[in-house]
Formats: sequence, structure tokens, C-alpha cells
Amino acid sequence: MNKSVIHYSCGNSKTGKGILIFNMKTGVTCSKEACKTCYLNGCYAKNEDSRFKVIAQNDFSDYLLAKDHPDILERCINSIVTLSSYENYKIVRLHERGDFFSVEYLSNWLNVSDEFPDVMFWAYTKQWNSVRGNISKLKKKTNFTVYASKWPGINIPSDIADVLPIAYYGDIEEDVPVNGVFVCKSDTINPATGKKFTCVECGLCMKSRKKMHVCFKAHGTKALSVQKRKLKLGVTAILNKKYWAHELIERYAA
Repeated sequence: MNKSVIHYSCGNSKTGKGILIFNMKTGVTCSKEACKTCYLNGCYAKNEDSRFKVIAQNDFSDYLLAKDHPDILERCINSIVTLSSYENYKIVRLHERGDFFSVEYLSNWLNVSDEFPDVMFWAYTKQWNSVRGNISKLKKKTNFTVYASKWPGINIPSDIADVLPIAYYGDIEEDVPVNGVFVCKSDTINPATGKKFTCVECGLCMKSRKKMHVCFKAHGTKALSVQKRKLKLGVTAILNKKYWAHELIERYAA
């Protein structure tokens, strides 16, 4: 393995263009809670590992670099973001796969964000100890947004919920912000393009601050499990829009 290389991509159909994406190895970087819940039940990154062996190898290589050579990692990332900024890449999405596996690793990214105040960094995490070790830095950041990720079976500690906005995963029909919670627009058509909104076009997640939470709709096999849970609870499959979004989230995603 070349220890001076870190892998990244330049956006996709969901995120949109003009965005850098950095990942870590799923599973080994995830929290114990995550490994017992979402990793076993609906983790798309785990499925990608099985389908695309090269991606899994690259993610593991990046994990080893981050774990064993954090100084080299930070220099590599700085170089990539610097060069990409000349081509107007002003957004960095962290961890479509993987998580902040250590306090030091999250600190590395915060240090990078200090060097690029005009670049927006954003991520979702279930690694509470990594957040705790960087709370003072996170509170001060204006270009680095981290969401506490809430899956069924994942409990967010109160000290984390006091600092980070929350990303819920459930089955919500609302498509506008309600009571401090907005629903991801990935299934909504952008009238300007006639296609589904990309992350870059929406921009709310990466610019959100505390009290602006987000909900991602269940889809695929996970949506089926949500429907089964509803039937078991004896509730209707069609959600009544008179409820507040956060009440629906707590009812179906908790």
C-alpha cells in the first residue's frame, strides 16, 4: 500500500457536481451501536463493499492511513482540497461510507477546515466519543457541520444532542421544513432542472446549524421493514400531515 495516497471522488448523481467526497472503511470505523443496528440492517455501504471489492480495498487503505499516519493524511487532504478549490470545489462531504473512528481523526478534519474557511464540510456520525473529544472546536466552527445520526436502536446521548443537529431515518411524507425538522429533497423534483434535487442544489444539510434537523426517508428494503413495523403497531400506512414532522419521526424512526 502506498501510504501517501488517499482516495476520493468528485460528486455523484445524488450529491451533484462541485463536491469532494471522502470515505472510510465501513464496519471497522463504525461505533459498536452502529455495528449492532444499521450495519446489520439496511447499511448500503456494507452492500457496496460486497459488490465492489476495489472500493472496499480503497476504503480500508484510507482507514489504515488515517489510523497509522494522521500527519500524512492531513497533508494529503490539504493538497487535494487546495487543488480542487481552483476548479470551484467548495463542498466536502465526509463519509458516505464509514465514520469518525477516533478523536484524533475528527480533529484532523477540523484542522483541515481551519485552512479552508470558504469550503463547507459536512458529515453524519454515530461516534459519540469522537465528538466529545472535539466539542469545543465543533461549537466554534461555521464551515463544518456534523449531524448526530439516529437510526432505530441508536440512542443519542443528551450531551451530543445539545451540540449537534440530528439526522433521523424514517418514513415521513412532509417535504417542507416543519418545527425545526426538514425532509431530504432527494425524492423531490427541482422545477429548475426537471430532475430530482441534488445535495448541492438543496444545500440545507451542509449549511445547517443546531435546531435545524433533517429526516431521510426510508427506501428500498429498509422502507419495507418500516412498513412491517407500522402494521405491527396497528397504524395506517398513509401518514396524516397534520402531525408535526418530529412527532412522526419519533413514532416511526425511534
